[in-house]
Amino acid sequence: MKGSRFVRFLKKPISIALLVVLVGGGAFGVFYARKKNARPELLTVERGAIVQEVAATGTTKPLKSIDLAFERGGKISFITADVGAKVAQGQMLAELSSADLAADVAQDEATLAVERAKLDELRRGTRPEEIRIQEVKVANAETSLADAKIGLVDKIEDAYTKSDDAIRGTADQFLTSNISIDFFAGKAQLKLDLQERYGILKDHLVAWQTSLVAVRTDARLDAQVLQAKTYLSESRIFLERLSLAVNALTPTAGLTQTSIDAYKSDISTARTNINTAIVNLSTADEKFRSADSALVLAQNELALKKAGSTKEQIAAQEAYVQQAEARLASTHASLSKNIIRTPIAGIITKRNYDPGEGVAANTAVLLLISEDALEIEVFIPEVDIGKIAPGNPVAVTFDAFPGDTFTEMVAYIDPAETVVDGVVNFKTKIVLTTKDARLRSGLTANLHIQTFSKSDVLKVPSFAIVEKDGKSFVRIPEGNAYREVLVVTGVRGQDGKVEIVSGVKEGDRILNVAIKTN
Repeated sequence: MKGSRFVRFLKKPISIALLVVLVGGGAFGVFYARKKNARPELLTVERGAIVQEVAATGTTKPLKSIDLAFERGGKISFITADVGAKVAQGQMLAELSSADLAADVAQDEATLAVERAKLDELRRGTRPEEIRIQEVKVANAETSLADAKIGLVDKIEDAYTKSDDAIRGTADQFLTSNISIDFFAGKAQLKLDLQERYGILKDHLVAWQTSLVAVRTDARLDAQVLQAKTYLSESRIFLERLSLAVNALTPTAGLTQTSIDAYKSDISTARTNINTAIVNLSTADEKFRSADSALVLAQNELALKKAGSTKEQIAAQEAYVQQAEARLASTHASLSKNIIRTPIAGIITKRNYDPGEGVAANTAVLLLISEDALEIEVFIPEVDIGKIAPGNPVAVTFDAFPGDTFTEMVAYIDPAETVVDGVVNFKTKIVLTTKDARLRSGLTANLHIQTFSKSDVLKVPSFAIVEKDGKSFVRIPEGNAYREVLVVTGVRGQDGKVEIVSGVKEGDRILNVAIKTN
């Protein structure tokens, strides 16, 4: 009954207005009482350090992760390490089949032994038996030269005979005054040219025949060979032009085709004989010169053996020994390319091949990571990378070890960007110098990279600063009021503190305004 009356009261407009006044008045009274009794919070201007930092999350990785490969391709002979195996520095892990290189090593070792023996022989000096052997070589070279000279003289005389027969025996029938058939009709210039060459060649043949009287007693034969080659060349040219005239002949009443064919055959034979003489003379001349060079060489070697070893010879042979040693070392180096050894101590984490399989050069066979040394790899966005530099201190915590903090520093910043999910980042590495058996690859690391610090400065919380018209103020209480003091701010720290350059001093009490007005 009473409840229904109260409801009917509230439905009246005047009742609603009265209720609003009462509620509003009560709320205002509570607020006023609190405002009147509240005391403003005071903060103290402190002196200390301001620190700026960049927070990021990274992952631990081995400081060194190495793909182990052969420098040459081939078939794998054996692999000694399995995944998870701990290996020592310098330990042999795998080898290619090396039968060919082993043979090369044996050959190079034999060559080195020979060169060393020669050096020992030079240092010891020439033995009488060696001198006698060299004297025999000289005698044999002299015999070879004498035989070559006889052969060369024979070819010079044969060249004269063939030239004489070709010129006087073959050409006479066309160019002498007794010729019965004039086939130069209409070719007066060709006839004059051939007659002129023919006269010169006959004179040369006379001179050539005279010089041959002394050819077998000539010591060098150089002039005889040159003369013979010159006259043979002139004869060949003459016969070529004569062949042109004969090939142009056609049968007439006084000249049958049979006669023409006979002329062509005679000239062809003469040309063949001249070309054969040229080839034979060149071959004999070359053989003579080779025999002469061989004799000179044998004589010089005999003189050297009789004179004994000189310092220069010994030095030269020492160089040959060094060359052989270098060749052997090079072969050993090639053999070493068939072997994989660990450059560092670590753990094998991957194996890509098995013995018997073929592998190309520089193809990863095993993956090795360093056992103890770790680094943290983190990607820093481009908005923060300008704040970071190698050497910046880093506070590191791990999700796996809550409560533990490791102090390290930035070791490396990649100069090239890395795009991650469409955002430009820069790969940054922190080397873990702290030795802790719990640390391993793959751990999540939380990083606080200190980018800037300034010590012994005045600082206040940022929420104690009032910003108006582009200037900064703090409020200092005075009785029940306050006055605003202009301050110059400096560095803003990661913890929300702001450096005060001027305007207040250490120990000043200021209001916590927690507001910003424009």
